[in-house]
Formats: sequence, C-alpha cells, structure tokens
Amino acid sequence: MSPLEESGCSHSVALEINELVQFLTELSVCDYYFTTRKPSSIGLGALLTTFDRFDEVTLPLRVRLTFLDLVHYTIDPFSKEVQECKDRLCKTYSQHTGYYQQQSEWGRCSPNCVANLEPSCQMHCDRNLRNNME
Repeated sequence: MSPLEESGCSHSVALEINELVQFLTELSVCDYYFTTRKPSSIGLGALLTTFDRFDEVTLPLRVRLTFLDLVHYTIDPFSKEVQECKDRLCKTYSQHTGYYQQQSEWGRCSPNCVANLEPSCQMHCDRNLRNNME
C-alpha cells in the first residue's frame, strides 16, 4: 500500500496522482532550474502541485494532512526548497496545460504519455532539447 493510500486516498485517485506526479517530475528535466535541487524536493514539490489540482471531494483535506504528517519525518514539506520546487512546477504546469501525445517535428512519438496536457508543453521540451543539441 502506498503512503497515499495509507493516508486514506482511494486507489483510483492515488493512480491519477502518481501519473501526474510522474509527468511533473519528467517535465522538471526540461528546466535547468531543477539541476541544483534535491530529487526528493522535486518529487515532493510535484506531489504538492498535484494535490492542488484535485478538489476537496476527490482528495479530502484530511487525506492531504495525513499524508503530510506521514512524510514530514523524512522530508519537510514546508521547507523553502520544496515550496520553491512546487511553485516552479505549478507555474510550468499552468503554462503548459493540455499536452497530448503527438509526433514531434522529427516524426517520433513518445511511447509513454503520462498525462493529458497541451501540445505547448511538448513544444517546450522539444525546444529545450533542440537548444541543447545546438
């Protein structure tokens, strides 16, 4: 059982959360900002960003608080670094909502689409990849 489910989160909601967290952590790879951040801070920042995307009915406050209580012994969810990662991921996600798995300019398709977000997000990552290749 995952810590989310231990906190009272339903299995189906936990799967949705995990999918979006995976997408956000993959998105962080496209942003140089995260190279100096701890992976645990990025991961928890992605999780907190994901929590904000769910309403109170789907992910009750009691579940969120119970989860934070479980993890605070390992990492402080209110630390400056975690909050900075959360803010940066939230901003990036908000700018690029709506990503759909599609072919890139090079004609390749990603085999793993982890979220339904807009094409602008894929274009952002593709642009960063091209810039790094030049």
